[in-house]
Amino acid sequence: MDKEYVMHIAQTIKEQLVSLTPMPILMSWGIGDFVATVFRDLPALRIKVNGRLHAGNVGYRTQRLRLL
Repeated sequence: MDKEYVMHIAQTIKEQLVSLTPMPILMSWGIGDFVATVFRDLPALRIKVNGRLHAGNVGYRTQRLRLL
């Protein structure tokens, strides 16, 4: 998969996540870093978190659309 495409999709996911999630919630996750990656042949964003309820990696990926 093209590196530029993966980076663009991961940046879009990050922008939407940061702009649509209230700041106190983002701060409570203890975000360590954002990493663009490919998961199951789709671009994704991996976030390292260290929150009270969960510590580890969280992944966000795009959905593949299926046309009828």
